[in-house]
Amino acid sequence: MFDLTKAAGLLDQDGWKLDEDGIRKQDVKDSKGKVTGKTVLSVALVTVDTKENMAVAEAVKDAWNGLGVQTELSVVPASRIQKDVIRPRE
Repeated sequence: MFDLTKAAGLLDQDGWKLDEDGIRKQDVKDSKGKVTGKTVLSVALVTVDTKENMAVAEAVKDAWNGLGVQTELSVVPASRIQKDVIRPRE
């Protein structure tokens, strides 16, 4: 079973902290250790347009969003997944 509390703890340990906007971010530091910005923790999830795949992808997206991971879901027709996503490694 997926443990959201444990996952959040692991992300915190690795420096991915929840920001005020509810999205996890990690400090970007220069060579002297000075914080120069933040990197957003984001994931792009692609699935084919079948009922089952879309349901699972939505559940994964909801879980990741609940952890503060910015998640973008794209749905591609099954006839185009190989050509448009897998082969070009998109």
